[in-house]
Amino acid sequence: MASTTSSAAPAPAAGPFRTDTSTPVSAPAQASAPAQASTASSAAKTPSADQAVTVNAGISAADLDRLHKGEKPKGGLKAVPLPSARSTLPKETFQQAADAARARIKSQAATRLADVPPSSTPPAPIKEDPNPELLRQCLDGTESGPYGHYINRYAFCLSQQVTVRYYVIHSDAPPEYHATTRFTYQLFAQGDNHYRHIRVWGRMKQGSADYDWPWWDDLWQTPKIVQLSMSGECDGAELECSGTSGTVTLPFNSWDHDPKWNHFDIADSSDSFGSAQGRDQIAYHRWFLQFTSQGEGYSTLVPGRGAATRMRCDSAKYISAGQQKSCLFSDSLPVLNYYATPGSPTEMVAKHIGDAQYHPDTTYPLTAPPGTPDPRSKQIPGAVLNAPLHRIKNTDAAWKENQRHKDMACKDTGDYKGLGLPPDKQPDKSKQEQCDEYPFRATLEGASSPDWDFSVRAVPRSDNASAGSRLKLYYLHERILSWDPTLPDPADSNDWYWVNINH
Repeated sequence: MASTTSSAAPAPAAGPFRTDTSTPVSAPAQASAPAQASTASSAAKTPSADQAVTVNAGISAADLDRLHKGEKPKGGLKAVPLPSARSTLPKETFQQAADAARARIKSQAATRLADVPPSSTPPAPIKEDPNPELLRQCLDGTESGPYGHYINRYAFCLSQQVTVRYYVIHSDAPPEYHATTRFTYQLFAQGDNHYRHIRVWGRMKQGSADYDWPWWDDLWQTPKIVQLSMSGECDGAELECSGTSGTVTLPFNSWDHDPKWNHFDIADSSDSFGSAQGRDQIAYHRWFLQFTSQGEGYSTLVPGRGAATRMRCDSAKYISAGQQKSCLFSDSLPVLNYYATPGSPTEMVAKHIGDAQYHPDTTYPLTAPPGTPDPRSKQIPGAVLNAPLHRIKNTDAAWKENQRHKDMACKDTGDYKGLGLPPDKQPDKSKQEQCDEYPFRATLEGASSPDWDFSVRAVPRSDNASAGSRLKLYYLHERILSWDPTLPDPADSNDWYWVNINH
């Protein structure tokens, strides 16, 4: 049962996921792109993740006439009625970014539970080309959806359509729509578990380019002459995040027939400038691929920007000696998997966790002595879409308190006398059994939490060891940060995760 020991743990009603299991909010309906030049300025707005990316480019009427005569264009647009300055996303505060990452996960979680990402997969090293196995998993022919697809917290991919519209710019009349090129871009990104940095690869999906140009321009303007440029960018309002790899520019024809991936690095420097938050120097940034089109007199009026994706950077010193800095994708579903299938090395521990999550009143310690009415139902957190768990370090006071409460419940002593495991259910050393607890000792919601209940059960020593190793590897590979009460609104801005039981 929940103890009365004081703790910094959040109360059950605080923050998302604590008791809310309602249907996730669906993504907004796709907005139609502007079809006329008079409304083309709306493309300056940042596209939401479920909208196609729109690029507006123009050519002067005089240059278009020169091209049709076989002459070389002079370039330059003296009268441009469309916005030319690069738009930026609204700048987020640290708390807004943390809230948004959790809201994004919540909106997708219910539809992704059938495909929960695997646990304990070491982050792949970042090389010149994408990791082949991760790339295969990410781009295996399935649609990534409007928000992309996360393999884990260090691997992400996205496919999105881009529409490039070309206008003829007149000095004495409104812009005149001229042509459209459409294509699909593919993006693959890896987080870094050594530096505050990510690497993003981009390319055009082969054979996806479609040209809707006047017939007399087909051979002269596209796809061999007009060019497309791609670059990796941070939100312009975030000065401590920057794209560091320049721009790749090629004719459309080359993009459409070349399977090569072009990489762009995104770096964070908030730890150096002092704006990162908390003990672990945490910072959130939004990045995207940017598209422009130019060549033979055409010039970009409004760049196109792909769906903005978050990365979270930190400098936690306790993760691993060789992994004291990192940037990863904070919108990834944070789930630790255990397997209750027969023969699994974690079988009995997984069954214990499953009972604790979904049948808590069948577990020990009891809320009242045997033979008396239960005053209430037990509430145990950690199931997916229920209240999450927060990691703590073994140097935190709550860690030792969790151990103390667990031992009393396992031995039916102290505060749990008459409520803990009866003698016939206590671990039998001759059978190589140990007492397992859930939530884990390494969580803020563990046995000493004043806000949550817990469960103890005798399990085989080997299962307990395997489950403990899996938890440690999950913390390491998914970089689950330890609870930091100094963060703004700590109940919602600290790292958290769920535990999923596979049967």
